[in-house]
Amino acid sequence: LDSILEKLLVVKDLKTNNIKIEKINFNEVLDKSIKHLKYVQDFENIHIKVQVDNTLEFKSDGNLLELVFMNLIDNAIQFRDENKPSTNISIDIYPENNFVTVCIKDNGIGMTKETVSKIFDKFYRAHTGDVHNVKGFGLGLNYTRKMVEAHQGSIDVQSALNKGSIFKISIPLV
Repeated sequence: LDSILEKLLVVKDLKTNNIKIEKINFNEVLDKSIKHLKYVQDFENIHIKVQVDNTLEFKSDGNLLELVFMNLIDNAIQFRDENKPSTNISIDIYPENNFVTVCIKDNGIGMTKETVSKIFDKFYRAHTGDVHNVKGFGLGLNYTRKMVEAHQGSIDVQSALNKGSIFKISIPLV
C-alpha cells in the first residue's frame, strides 16, 4: 500500500514531459497490476478476463499504466454487486485508428448519470446510502485521468445503475 501511495503522490506534478516512455508489454503490466491487488484472491467469485491484441507494440510509461489499471480494477471490485453470484471484470486492449484502446468493463453496482458526471473530480466520493464499506479519499479516478492525459490520451465512462460500468481509455500510439 505504501508504494501505491508514493506513486500516487508523484502524480500530483505529472506532466507530459516527465513521464518515462518505453516499449511495454500490456500482459506484463496487467499481471503486475493484478498481483499488486493481492486482496483480490481473498474474494470468491471474482473473475478477471484479459484480452490483448498480441500484435500491438506500444510505448508508454508502464508504471503509470500499472497504476491506472490497479485503480480501475480495484474500483470494480470495491463497487461490486454483492447480490450477483460473481463479479466479472473484462479488460480488452486493441488498436483503434492511431490509438490503443483499453476497455475495462464490470458487472458491478453501476452509477447514476449525476455520479458519472463527477467521478473524475478531485475528492468526489459517490454516495452509497447507508453503506460505508468503500474506503478512500476520492482521488483515485482524478489521478487516473491525469495519468491518461499525461499520455495525451482520454478516459470516458459509460454506466447504468445496477448494470455495471465500462471505462474506455484511448492513448495515441507513439
